Amino acid sequence: MTTLVFCNQEAGSFESCSQEMGSISDCLSELTGEPSILTDIKHVTDEQMSSASRAIAMGGDGTVGRVLARVAKHNISFPNKRMPVGIIAAGTGNLLADTLGLKAENPQDALALALKAIETKRTIAMDMGLANGTPFALDFAVGPVAMAVTEPGKMEKGSHGMFSYVRPLMKAMFGRPYRFAIEADGHKIECDASAIFITNPHEMGIGQRGDASSLRDGNLNLLILDPQNLDEYVGIAMRFGAWFLGSAETDQTPYKSFDVKSVKIEAISELSTPQLLSSALPLPQDPVNEVVHKDDQPATLIDGDEFGTTPAMVTVLPGAVDVFVPLSTTL
Repeated sequence: MTTLVFCNQEAGSFESCSQEMGSISDCLSELTGEPSILTDIKHVTDEQMSSASRAIAMGGDGTVGRVLARVAKHNISFPNKRMPVGIIAAGTGNLLADTLGLKAENPQDALALALKAIETKRTIAMDMGLANGTPFALDFAVGPVAMAVTEPGKMEKGSHGMFSYVRPLMKAMFGRPYRFAIEADGHKIECDASAIFITNPHEMGIGQRGDASSLRDGNLNLLILDPQNLDEYVGIAMRFGAWFLGSAETDQTPYKSFDVKSVKIEAISELSTPQLLSSALPLPQDPVNEVVHKDDQPATLIDGDEFGTTPAMVTVLPGAVDVFVPLSTTL
């Protein structure tokens, strides 16, 4: 048996991952008596997955999300050979690790924190989401505000961290929202939105600090963002910034939030005017581009990666993956 150590070879953390590999291998061998294999999602084989005792995901939310999705597929195919996962927080965004109690105050302590959690052998059965048949760990998203998170390049994120998202988020304020048809747990509505998120941790990434209990409650969180003016855009930015940069929460919630188990989302039309301009001038907000063909549907994301387009069917996968967590993590 082996331990698979996953690291994104295209991300900025790969160099540090490679440098730490000797330390990781030595520590894991001492703990488990088994060899370690450095790999990534693109190159790992089914044979390697089947012969592994555990997996380690080293990186940010994107890398961790992709590893958990791969392990979730493995667990579905081989329910009697579930593979526990350790997380080493080593990216620009470490939101999931923070929720699980695996984000160290000093990034240099991330490896030791993860290995300590593996040593204690304490795991939680974590929920995942499933979007059009593809598992995700953090969120599914659609709309111009949501798409802003994909714009910064790897070099920009490495140099400026979360501030690299400021410019695309400002540009997204002038993107035209969509009118969506949403069916959530059998309830149907139509609404205008600049972004829709379906998150696994409660309101993750929108300024509400989550805890591990929200990852095992059998629900997803549906968030609908439809800011009407500059104050509301600023409120969303401040809520996000205060939480991400300072681990602080704010009282205002400038969006609608619902607990759901399944959601179907489809864009009906693209509206004529960016919401910010419509409220400031004011201008009529009418459907201008009816979404008829699949090519006209807006792009979507899962765990920060471009995924496809709407329509999308999103459901919860209760207890899909087992993740090592510290004894201090509240369940």
